[in-house]
Amino acid sequence: MPEYMAPTAYVQLKRIPLTPNGKIDRKSLPEPDKDMREQEYVGPRNATEETLCRLWQEVLRRERVGIHDNFFNIGGHSLLAVQVISRIKQAFTIEMPLSVLFAAPTVARMAEHIAAVNEPGRSQSSPVLVNIQPHGSWPPFFCVHAVGGQVTSYGELSRELGDEQPFYGLQSPPANYFSESDISIEQMATLYNQQIRSVQPVGPYLLSGWSMGGLVAWEMAQQLMKEGETISLLALIDTAPPPKYREADDRADEISMLARFALDMSRLVGKDPRPLVEQFFQADAQDQWKMVQETLTSYGVLAPKTAHAEMTALLNVFTRNALAMNNYSLHPSDQSVVYFRASETPERFSKLWTKWSGGGIQFHLVPGDHFTMLRRPNVRIIAEALERYISANSNNESRAVSPEMSPRELIDIESQHTP
Repeated sequence: MPEYMAPTAYVQLKRIPLTPNGKIDRKSLPEPDKDMREQEYVGPRNATEETLCRLWQEVLRRERVGIHDNFFNIGGHSLLAVQVISRIKQAFTIEMPLSVLFAAPTVARMAEHIAAVNEPGRSQSSPVLVNIQPHGSWPPFFCVHAVGGQVTSYGELSRELGDEQPFYGLQSPPANYFSESDISIEQMATLYNQQIRSVQPVGPYLLSGWSMGGLVAWEMAQQLMKEGETISLLALIDTAPPPKYREADDRADEISMLARFALDMSRLVGKDPRPLVEQFFQADAQDQWKMVQETLTSYGVLAPKTAHAEMTALLNVFTRNALAMNNYSLHPSDQSVVYFRASETPERFSKLWTKWSGGGIQFHLVPGDHFTMLRRPNVRIIAEALERYISANSNNESRAVSPEMSPRELIDIESQHTP
């Protein structure tokens, strides 16, 4: 099962309590002990917390949510985070970036944030830069969104890196953020570099990106280097070169953008879309849209009352990013690269990068597929390798990637984790 469906605690019972008609008596089931790391339930104390608890219960499909329950620990994942923020905006008629959920992952803290939103002199948050974990003594680590535009997929990686590693995500701004209808990878990189300079004015920089995010991180590195900056770490996480550099059989542009969007959304929430594929391609365009909308609503990705508007916004961002990725051209660079490949991803995608990374490329093999590699326990392997690179560069005050082991040794070690 996907991790968000797995129990967070286990209680051993001699027998299951039953009602007189033989059904499970849920009211008689004991609560998990505190030493099982289950947060003690505390109910809402005011109207704001009551509304938030109700919204979280609906989005997470839980019978109750306490004000101190952490959203990401009780079933929250990347797309549910988008939905809960959308629901909060509607309920309280406020603007709220996704980054708030990382800073305030409990109802109690979210209520405090809402109370402070209208305070005089309060600065507006960036629609691009997400403070996933802004504290710590290490140099900040910047990760760029994938084609869907969200950065909540990096939540587990940030938690694995720990509280001493500042971690920032770069998410896609809304579809109406740019005046022009199309936007390029180069334009994204320029905007995102402006954002990271607001946190770290000068390098060396630590950049990374999963999937399409690796392409944007690569372009960010090229632009920063032209400005005289140094990139001490450029980590690509299962990033394939743009479609124009792949064989025809490896391209996804033969299917509609809606189909690509549906497949990506399903995999992000841990669902297998294959049972619906045949039915989807036999339907006409209008029925395909309806099918995707209803399916994502049943997954809990879209709120029933605003499903059409939410899906339109998500698809617009997805389309804009996918077209930018399709049109991007790579150029050789002297920048060194660290590459993490999912064990179920064809090796030929990663090997293609050797044509452009003139500074050398070091490969790490990670168990899982393109999506599960960023989830526990697989993500721990990525975090351990990143910790070595970041530590080596920080301790040695180096401006180039200098791991403690040779590339071959690292590959051998990481390969041992593959089932």
